[in-house]
Amino acid sequence: MAENIVTGIDSLLSYINENGEADAKTLANALNVSQTTVMDWAKALEKAKLVRLVNKVGRMYVSPISKRRK
Repeated sequence: MAENIVTGIDSLLSYINENGEADAKTLANALNVSQTTVMDWAKALEKAKLVRLVNKVGRMYVSPISKRRK
């Protein structure tokens, strides 16, 4: 029987898909990691075309590419 392993980057993607756009500070607090870690994960997700990084007034936001329906 296979275990379902959830990584931090999975948690970030789930958070964004469920809650929509959020800034790095909000994501770091929600996931209990540093803002640097959030941005590293977000850059990897952006490269995979799963999220979009948006700079608004000097603050970086992570946005879902599309909302997934349950």
